[in-house]
Amino acid sequence: MSDFVPRSRSLCAGALVAVALAAACDRAPLEGPPVLRPGRDVCAECGMSVMEDRCSAATLVDRDDGRGHLLFDDIGCMLDHERDGATPPPIARFVHDHATGEWIEAERAVYLMSESIRTPMDSWLVARATMDAARDAQARHGGVVLGWSELDTVRRQWLRDRRMPRKE
Repeated sequence: MSDFVPRSRSLCAGALVAVALAAACDRAPLEGPPVLRPGRDVCAECGMSVMEDRCSAATLVDRDDGRGHLLFDDIGCMLDHERDGATPPPIARFVHDHATGEWIEAERAVYLMSESIRTPMDSWLVARATMDAARDAQARHGGVVLGWSELDTVRRQWLRDRRMPRKE
């Protein structure tokens, strides 16, 4: 009987491990934007606290320990971080609509670069969900309306023109 007790405990422990592994395998991989916690989350690029959502951004990446989000306090920080190549390529990118605070897929957003709109790290970049919303903001603040494909190139030129100490 003494041999029976350790074996039954081993079987129970093995069964629990098998159930836990099966549950982990059935779990769908992380998708979509993160839940942002202003004042508690930290920017993956500059290390500053993410204090508000209107200018923030996020990327979803595969890491050794599974999928996770990298958070940024400014759209410019996300662009710098990707250009630095410090992490795996993003699976998805998200930005907040500057007017509504809603998450938008970064590649579908329309951007306004305007020096009359302050952003946490002075990238002057804000996102809008639609072209009409971006044009309305441009009418109020000036600046240039951009799509995702031209965003980084125009920003780098803007930094060069101003001799800003940012990575090229």
